[in-house]
Amino acid sequence: SRRWLFIVSYGRSGSTTALYMLNAHPAIALAGENFGQHIHAVQMLKTAATQQWNTNAFLRSGVDPARLLCSLQSWFIGVNPRPDKAGAIAGFKEIRWHEEALPTNI
Repeated sequence: SRRWLFIVSYGRSGSTTALYMLNAHPAIALAGENFGQHIHAVQMLKTAATQQWNTNAFLRSGVDPARLLCSLQSWFIGVNPRPDKAGAIAGFKEIRWHEEALPTNI
């Protein structure tokens, strides 16, 4: 039931000002840049969605991408804590976005 908001932009485009303006709202809690951590999270999600878990040494049931996505959301909240705004719309600002990392199924 968490609501998310992300600022994705180029550097030197006013994204930090937008971050400060949005964070002035009591129901919004956005963190600053994550230095590309979202890229690793999306890659993990893509791997889990396409991995053949029932072959070779794995021999276990597959990873449910929806459950992994929930875990990733909790992870983002954990690395971007805003205890002063518990329950607020969460998210972060990022200027290091790579098109190949964009999820296709979310």
